[in-house]
Amino acid sequence: VPVRDRHSLTLTWQVPTQVHNWRTKPCDFLAHLLGHEAKGSILSALKTKSWVTGCYAGVGTEGVEFASSHALFAVNFSLSEDGMAHWEEIVQEVFSYIGMLRYLCDNAQLPEWIHEELRLTHDVGYRYCDEESPEEFVERIADRLAPHFQFPPDRLLDGRDLLFEYDEGVIKDLLDNFFVPSNSRVDIMSSFFGREGDFSKEGEEKEDVQPAVVDISDGAFDPKTAGKPLEEPYFGTHYWCQDISKSTMKAWAEAAQPQMPGTDSMLA
Repeated sequence: VPVRDRHSLTLTWQVPTQVHNWRTKPCDFLAHLLGHEAKGSILSALKTKSWVTGCYAGVGTEGVEFASSHALFAVNFSLSEDGMAHWEEIVQEVFSYIGMLRYLCDNAQLPEWIHEELRLTHDVGYRYCDEESPEEFVERIADRLAPHFQFPPDRLLDGRDLLFEYDEGVIKDLLDNFFVPSNSRVDIMSSFFGREGDFSKEGEEKEDVQPAVVDISDGAFDPKTAGKPLEEPYFGTHYWCQDISKSTMKAWAEAAQPQMPGTDSMLA
């Protein structure tokens, strides 16, 4: 339940910790592809259908997303009102794209120009980054001295920011074993479910306010019949939890199977 009018969908996978992959950064490689905006990308295809207005992908830099125990890779879409009614198809498009990447790993290879493009992007970002204060610089270096980061002394400054090597095997392992429907979580945030102001501090819906509701995948979720929302204990955010249907999970799993790139794909 958001505070303002907005609609978003986030698809999240838990993957092994990436601190030891600082040389290859496979999650950066996948984020570059899944969040790309060029013709033939996921975003381009979904914009053509007027379902999505923007997206981003990758592993966050905070401890919850990037830790010594695990990493959380997410793809987030800003949805249109029409896109809210097609969220299952949007997720299926993502898994179809993942299936295409798996096919390239199994039968050919991922184009090397992608790694070179990403390496140059990282290099430019590092060279021309905003100047930070001495305090911020010391804090950043002290954080990178933590043993689990495994940075050698000569890479404390740039080890987190630059690409040094390319390892398609690590990328293939993530795609085959972790970027699968059974390891995913889908979060949908929408003012169609109501707004935060529609609920009291105790989690009760105000009697004089009715949340706007749209038909999502033939009524897969309806706040009017879902009961009282749960409440996050620290920030008081209201939310519901619901299992994804077996038929939907099966369709996503089939979409994620290795498949040849389409003629309109930027990887074709």
